[in-house]
Amino acid sequence: MNVILRDGEWEYSAIATRNDKAREVAGDCCGLPESARFSNFEEMLEHSKDTDAVLITTPYFMHTEQVLMSLSHMRHVLVEKPLCASLEEAQSIRDAVRDSRMTLMVAENYRFSPGSILMRDLISTGKIGEPEAIFIQYFVRHRFPESDWRNQYQYPLLVENATHHFDMLRYITATEPVTVIGSAFGSRLTDHWEYPTVSAQYEMTGGLNAHFAGSWAYDGFRTPWEGIWRVHGTKGSILWDGDITISKGNTKQTIPVETFPPSHSLKKVLDEFMGALLEKRRPAIDIEDNIQTLRMVFCAIESMENMTRVTIA
Repeated sequence: MNVILRDGEWEYSAIATRNDKAREVAGDCCGLPESARFSNFEEMLEHSKDTDAVLITTPYFMHTEQVLMSLSHMRHVLVEKPLCASLEEAQSIRDAVRDSRMTLMVAENYRFSPGSILMRDLISTGKIGEPEAIFIQYFVRHRFPESDWRNQYQYPLLVENATHHFDMLRYITATEPVTVIGSAFGSRLTDHWEYPTVSAQYEMTGGLNAHFAGSWAYDGFRTPWEGIWRVHGTKGSILWDGDITISKGNTKQTIPVETFPPSHSLKKVLDEFMGALLEKRRPAIDIEDNIQTLRMVFCAIESMENMTRVTIA
């Protein structure tokens, strides 16, 4: 909310939430009159005719209904990740975007972090030759209040967090997923989630092999939010563990990566969304792009449940 309030290019015209307290607090923060505060999402759309775009930040299993409703009211949409709860829902969203000709962007903000941008530049310019293998680790323990909806996840890390890493993987390497084989297991340290720990091996286009491993269960040796990346190419290797180190033979070069608060990359998302609307172009992470990331998530789950390699492409 504060990112938009500080942006200067956007302003809130209305809000909708079923939570009375949240509606009061958000409405006051945004300076909205009572007439612009709604408990029903569709009523907000119907009574806010001057709205250019809708920002959807509800739980992911509510996204599809609200996205489709927004598009049917001819509103552009910026929606939180993950976009939706299944590939079937993603297909229905893609059809609606194509039919409405409205703009939809998914807020995958990690793609806009300085480290992600630098990694893409290093790989695209051939700094380590042709990348052959990538290893991504993400270990950050999570806990939520007893009544929180996120406790209902079966694969919490894969659906909620790995979407960031899969989006970065596709962005940094300019490759797309071909096949996946995955595994998952539980932990005595978590009360709610069946599979808080996952491992997934992807074959990407161009013969690149990518391995993701992570967990929401463990406190020890936390990784950065972007994870720890090891990229091995035909002429060298890159380690991204906060800063970026390039290794070529006996030579190592460390490049400091500037750190910013999360609001920095969120502002970049807003800028990209605004730019796409003003320039009448596709945003960087539209439905056609993000559906590839969703395929990585849901095909990994299919692989884990059937204990077999799954074709993604």
